[in-house]
Amino acid sequence: MSDFPGSTQKELMSGRRSLAGKYSRLFSGRRDLAGMVWYELANLLFARIPGALGFALRRLAYPSLFGRVGRGVIFGRDVTFRHPHKIRLGDGAVIDDGVVLDAKGEANAGLDIGANVYLGRSAILSCKEGSIEVGDFCNISSRCTILSESRVRLGKYCFLAGDCYLVAGGNHSLDRIDVPIMFQPSLHRGGIDIGQDVWLGAGVIVLDGVTIGRGSVVGAGSVVTHSLPEYSVVTGSRVKKIGDRRSLPGTDDEGRPSSESGKTAGELESLQRQWNRFGEEDPLWSNLSCPSMRHGRWSPREFFETGTREVDALMAYVQTLEPAVGRSRALDFGCGAGRLTQALGGYFESCDGVDIAPSMIELARKLNARGDRCRFQVNAAADLKLFEDGRFDLVYSNIVLQHMPPELFAKYIREFVRVLAPEGVAVFQLPDEKGTRRVEAAGVPLAPLPESAFRARLKPAEKRLTAVEDSDIVLSVLVRNDSPVTWPARGEPGGRWVLNLANHWLDGRGRVLVSDDGRAQLPQDMAPGTEVPFRIWVRAPARPGRYLLELDMVQEDVSWFARKGSPTARVRVRVKAKKRGFPSELKSEDKPVRRPEDDPEKGPCGTKLPMYGARPQRVAAWVEEAGGKVVDLREDGQRGDWHGYLYTVSRSGARSAVDLAAALAAIAARDAETAAAARARLSPEVGKLSLKAGERRRVSVRVCNESPVAWQAGRDPAGAGAVRLGNHWLEEDGRSLRVDDGRADLEADLPPGGETVIGLDVRAPDKPGSYLLEFDMVREQVAWFRDLGSETARIPVRVS
Repeated sequence: MSDFPGSTQKELMSGRRSLAGKYSRLFSGRRDLAGMVWYELANLLFARIPGALGFALRRLAYPSLFGRVGRGVIFGRDVTFRHPHKIRLGDGAVIDDGVVLDAKGEANAGLDIGANVYLGRSAILSCKEGSIEVGDFCNISSRCTILSESRVRLGKYCFLAGDCYLVAGGNHSLDRIDVPIMFQPSLHRGGIDIGQDVWLGAGVIVLDGVTIGRGSVVGAGSVVTHSLPEYSVVTGSRVKKIGDRRSLPGTDDEGRPSSESGKTAGELESLQRQWNRFGEEDPLWSNLSCPSMRHGRWSPREFFETGTREVDALMAYVQTLEPAVGRSRALDFGCGAGRLTQALGGYFESCDGVDIAPSMIELARKLNARGDRCRFQVNAAADLKLFEDGRFDLVYSNIVLQHMPPELFAKYIREFVRVLAPEGVAVFQLPDEKGTRRVEAAGVPLAPLPESAFRARLKPAEKRLTAVEDSDIVLSVLVRNDSPVTWPARGEPGGRWVLNLANHWLDGRGRVLVSDDGRAQLPQDMAPGTEVPFRIWVRAPARPGRYLLELDMVQEDVSWFARKGSPTARVRVRVKAKKRGFPSELKSEDKPVRRPEDDPEKGPCGTKLPMYGARPQRVAAWVEEAGGKVVDLREDGQRGDWHGYLYTVSRSGARSAVDLAAALAAIAARDAETAAAARARLSPEVGKLSLKAGERRRVSVRVCNESPVAWQAGRDPAGAGAVRLGNHWLEEDGRSLRVDDGRADLEADLPPGGETVIGLDVRAPDKPGSYLLEFDMVREQVAWFRDLGSETARIPVRVS
């Protein structure tokens, strides 16, 4: 065996090393006694401690053993590390339970793990005299094994599914039969080099000498014995190339998503499964996501009343178009349970509702009160071939296209033009790209806040809570701006400078366990001295015990308020162990709190609804490609991170096209004017009300225009740009119940400083209880004044 140096196993068996030397060579890699003792103590004392305590102790003890440990590294239980002084871990790396990190070797470089890398449970990375480099943001799943006797390199963003096996080396010469194979020289073919953005399916084996080009996909169970060019798609136990990602459906010549290629059948099936499940579990809420109506709380009467109000406003607008739109046939695209289809049936001789979900169509037919006037059909294709060309006087779609990918809604927009009658119009809603443009209060710049602005007073609704381990908690918090500076509600795209309510988790002694958990963004600009209710979702610690939930404000990429001297607020939380059959939700010691799954942006199954958008210029191009034109562009009246538009489209030759640039400039100017005008003082002429469930009542409100801009009374039949008085219904603790109830016009334009009294018809909730009736001004199809920092007025209402 002396003829074949370099084998670790042979040297350990040779007897030339002492027991301590062998132990050092195989495990600690340290020759000094102090280093070996600390290696032993760290493993003995901290490796198996569970929960947050174990995480915290390992985070304190382990870095001194390693070559480098970045910020925020997480070590799970029972992690094995050999020769840790040759292991380097980047910021945010996660090392799950049972991982083996083995950098042993005399002259090798060891292990380099990049930033934000995830190593799944029981993964093994073993150098065996070689080196391993893992690029940033790689995900190496459970039970993967990477062995290197020479070099293994993974580029950034690689994903290895479970049980992958990569071996660089491991082969031995077979030249001599008088020497056991294990003691014959190792053979190396240059190692393994995997480019960026490579996906290896479950159980993939990659052998020595292989290079896999960037962007490639290797199917589950494949054995890769030869190099692959960039963007290859291969599969099979004996790898067979089945394509190139740059030529797959849904991409252009350079592999970018293409709006021309349409939606694949598999993606459509996935979309149909999702919405069909929504239709089975909570169909009315899925159609109209009012937070308080979740879990079957919509009554059909209330549900269809909202459709009637929406279509009445739509038809008031359509009646202003020249030439007049016919009243023969209408199409409701994405009809759901028929909320808008039945309302359109009051204006058109026949109406067609189409939806991708069979469960929705089944319910729409069941609830149909219009007989043969309304027809409902499932449409699971990426087109509208159910209908011939030129059949519809009106095509309408609202809050539908935004939940499908651009390549799909681009096809449907073209189809809207195809099915339009010669003088018909399609009116559809679609957001702009996220964060493209924001409505901000006048005079509030987007920039880091001055020092004097970092003053807040936080008042949580609960002082003590009980939660189940590792469960979601939702908490209401009243936030007051105690500074002399107005806080802006928006920041830069990507979140820079945004103001958020956030939290830390502390142990019973006030020591930080989790420094960064939940976030809740400022919903509106806040003037000095004003208060705004927040709801923040946080995650309970994973181990039972008593904790402190600390709340603080933060301006992202600038500072936490506490660092500037602002006081925080703390809630005592008792975390209990999870029991079989016990729901993982918050149990308040004072009163019930809405469950975290009641997030209005989530579907009935707790699924986050996807959101997509497109620039108006791209939408106009799709319309023109289909032979149509955009004849009007308005805001959709929905506020938030996404700024949306209502497009009116016709066939070419029927109407004049809108000047898109001028329309966008007019909307931006109106935004600025609205921000300046959004200052109102509202004084209801009653202090409280007692109503019966569902009762209608007129309430008089004194309104004062405290802005420098005259408010325009409603002259446009569709209401665009008019300033009106409206109302919302809130739960007793301030949570939203019904966002939009009544409307009342100004009798005449109201100049700056002017006052008037407006009577507003409101309708009480159908369920008895205590509520708040909130009054606010609104500029139609632009914004509610409260979203721009104006004060609302509230009165308590008892419903019997």
